[in-house]
Order: sequence, then structure tokens, then C-alpha cells
Amino acid sequence: MFKDIDVETIQLIRLTGLREQELSSAKHTGGEIWERISKSINEHNTLIAMGEKHSRQKAIQDPVHGAILLDPWELDVISTWEMLRLRYVMQLGPAHIVYPGATHTRFQHCIGTNFLA
Repeated sequence: MFKDIDVETIQLIRLTGLREQELSSAKHTGGEIWERISKSINEHNTLIAMGEKHSRQKAIQDPVHGAILLDPWELDVISTWEMLRLRYVMQLGPAHIVYPGATHTRFQHCIGTNFLA
């Protein structure tokens, strides 16, 4: 079942947000679209290389899912500035003003979503 999975394509989908068909056609035809994809991947790799690499697993306690174990590569992802800035964005916007219990952030939501994915 898992022998048909192309890991490189999955990584490209995650990095670029493009669909599999778009990526495969751009890869086969080359040209400007593939150059932009390659440039985006190189910029992403450069940003990841700037940060500190994690070498151990870490557990984060989630109020809904309990302890969530994160692998080193997942810690590298959540340590990026794109993810860390989500700590200051409320998931439900200004609803916490009316409902004091609605205080979870987009970062917390992403951690739970990662656990369920």
C-alpha cells in the first residue's frame, strides 16, 4: 500500500501548497514554473538551516489531546518564526471578549491539528 507513495512529491506539496498534478506537470515540463518552485524550496531550506536543529523528541501537554509527542523535525517546524507568530493570533478572533474561555490561539490549534493528521 505505501510502496506507491512518492515522498518527494508529498514534501513538495507541503512546501509549495500546490496540487500533485500541478507539481508533476511543472516538474516534467521544467521552465519558469519549476524554477519558481525550486527557488521557493531553496528559500525554505535556507530559513530552516538558520534555526537551531532539534535532536530529541519533546512532549507538549494539550488540554484536549493530552501529551503530544513531537519528533525533532516537527520541533524544527514549530520553531520557525511563521509558526511562533501564531501564538499571538486568537483562533476565534475577538470572541474571547464575550466568552472568556475561548482563549486558544492558532498555534495551539496547529499543534492539535498536527497530532490528528
